[in-house]
Amino acid sequence: VDSGKGWGLGLRAVGDLARGTVLLDEAPLFVQGREVPASDSVAAFRRLDPDRRAALLALAGHQGDDLSEVGYSGDDLTFLRVLRTNSVARPGGGSALYPSACRANHSCIPNAALRVVDGDRMNLVALRAIGAGEDVFVSYIGEGDLLKPQGHRQRRLGTWGFTCACPRCRRPDDTRGFVCPTCSCGHVYPA
Repeated sequence: VDSGKGWGLGLRAVGDLARGTVLLDEAPLFVQGREVPASDSVAAFRRLDPDRRAALLALAGHQGDDLSEVGYSGDDLTFLRVLRTNSVARPGGGSALYPSACRANHSCIPNAALRVVDGDRMNLVALRAIGAGEDVFVSYIGEGDLLKPQGHRQRRLGTWGFTCACPRCRRPDDTRGFVCPTCSCGHVYPA
């Protein structure tokens, strides 16, 4: 659905979902190995059937480094941008693109997570209860990065061409603070 918040298309729960619910189970549209040159990725894209190519081109694509885009135009360039923006790492290396899972938007307090199962199949799993009509968010950065201060998270998210404005990023940094030194109340004050 259109998020209506300037984030483009995203995913939204159509009903109440319990923690652990598998929201999606899907096969990839495109799979590639580790460290594949752009020219090989484009060649593989061109060999796909027209419906699969159209589904890939419908995913979001962020303009990247101008040097990495030299020599590409039209659908080839759009595909490379989609690949850079939406690729999900595969166990053992390489990456894949998925028709719906790649539509999930980012939050530093995600309510769902991507999980690769059975080789290349992707599951989207609820990390907590998600209410009907609630947007579904995953983290585009790893769990270790989520434990870092906001500035670090924002730098990592720069790859995707946006500044995160999730509720966590809009409030004081929650990764650093100090315990009240005058009493034993246990209150932690932000740095």
